[in-house]
Parts: sequence; structure tokens; C-alpha cells
Amino acid sequence: MKKADEITDILTLKGIDKLKEGQILIFNNDNKRIELKITKLDKKKHRAWARPVITYRSDEIVVKTGKKRETVREYLEGRK
Repeated sequence: MKKADEITDILTLKGIDKLKEGQILIFNNDNKRIELKITKLDKKKHRAWARPVITYRSDEIVVKTGKKRETVREYLEGRK
């Protein structure tokens, strides 16, 4: 797993105050999607660290149960 990097310089002080550890930030810069998960916060010194993550929509992931392959949405709907 990649080490967390400090991202304080790309955030505002007000923005850092609103963050929570574990929160995922998604930036769309020049049509390049960047996803970061907040790993550590120091709200007293207004500093934040994050690491890159990859998120998926529920229809992009396949659940394999035995011989059956379903999307997450199909799998969860079948459990209702």
C-alpha cells in the first residue's frame, strides 16, 4: 500500500476543518480523475495526509458466488 502524502497545500484552512479521517476526496483535473482517502488529520496545525485510492460503481464490480457471477447491485437485490 502506498504511503500517505501530505496534501495540506492543495486544501484551504476551512476545507481542512470540515474533513474527517476515512473521507474520500475526488478531484477532476483536466479530465483526469484523482481519488484520495484522508488517512490523518491535524486540525490544530491545519494539516492533512491522504493516499490514492480507486473507487468503483456497484455495476463495475462482479460478485462470484459458486458458479454464478453477478454485479454487486444484482447480488444485493437478490438478498432482499
